[in-house]
Amino acid sequence: MIAKTLTENMPSTEDVLHALGLQYERTVGSFFAIVAAFAVGAFTGAVVAMLATPRSGPEVRRALGERVSELGSQVSERLGTRSAGAS
Repeated sequence: MIAKTLTENMPSTEDVLHALGLQYERTVGSFFAIVAAFAVGAFTGAVVAMLATPRSGPEVRRALGERVSELGSQVSERLGTRSAGAS
């Protein structure tokens, strides 16, 4: 009963932001910023994991170079497909 009373008397997020002169707005841009931050974090984690593996330096560099090359090919293919489809 006390918890319910406390929850009912607490200001909402909108009330707190309004009191600070701010407003809560979720836009498509903020969604893409979150997705981009996640992608950068995932990529960084993958690179750190590859560098922390018990392989020799040349093996790691070769594997990393192959993966970057594959990724570049995939991006080129997709961009080529999009630009051909857009024309």
